Amino acid sequence: MLKKLTISCIALLVASCQTGSSYRPIVRNPGPNYQTDLAECQEFSKQKKYFNGDTGTNAAATAAVGGIAGAFLGGRDGALAGAAAGGALGAGGGLMQAKEEKKYIIMRCLTEKGYNVYI
Repeated sequence: MLKKLTISCIALLVASCQTGSSYRPIVRNPGPNYQTDLAECQEFSKQKKYFNGDTGTNAAATAAVGGIAGAFLGGRDGALAGAAAGGALGAGGGLMQAKEEKKYIIMRCLTEKGYNVYI
């Protein structure tokens, strides 16, 4: 069971890593320079890193909570499974937050370039 849970956690992390830098917001009347400006803003958003201190802290904290809960419910094996699941969920949450921040960076960059950005 632990092996299946670990594989599932890894799959969750990989799915969470889909880049927010490829985000294409809805823009009214984009104009002739839009593709160039969008590419520039997408490249700029790549400065926001997925794996940073916040991601590590989220992973460690939820791994600890998951390990404690797992130990309470299922002893040693439960603690390992809980820690693995908690760590993956915490890291996944941090990765999703970074992805949303990249989207925001793109939207703000385009807005500063004079585009009417909606979402």
